[in-house]
Amino acid sequence: MSMPHRAPGMEFFTDFVVTGAVGGADATSTPAEVTGLLGGGFVESLTGPGQLLRCYDLVELAWQRVTAGGPWQGLYVTVQAHRLDAPLSVDGLCAALDRTGFPLVEVAPDGVGCRRLVRADSRVGVLADEATGQVPQMTAPAWFAPGPRGRARAVVPECRT
Repeated sequence: MSMPHRAPGMEFFTDFVVTGAVGGADATSTPAEVTGLLGGGFVESLTGPGQLLRCYDLVELAWQRVTAGGPWQGLYVTVQAHRLDAPLSVDGLCAALDRTGFPLVEVAPDGVGCRRLVRADSRVGVLADEATGQVPQMTAPAWFAPGPRGRARAVVPECRT
């Protein structure tokens, strides 16, 4: 699924950042629930006996289970924006979110050329290339949080364009 895709509207991306869900499917949804919400048009792979990955074009969902035949537990949902044929700009995304009253918060830099932004209430993390300003992916739940090493800072600047 590495072929470029036409970009959905900005509303798709802002909705994901605000809700942490795509079409109602989020990291807590079971595989059956995701099929009910997003349909059967996915590619699926089992990565070992306890991990499942599904890809719906730009959207990936992952689950794990402790025992064979046990229930699947959601791990994450990711929007793979790097697959778009037209890049998603972090400045454009921030501006759209600011207009709707849901600004992103930039967290401590990682030192390897990425900006990391979060929306704490939806637990969505956004990665942006520091040099180009392009967003390669957005993930919920975010694995990084405001402040150094995930500790909240007293004042956290909002992402502004």
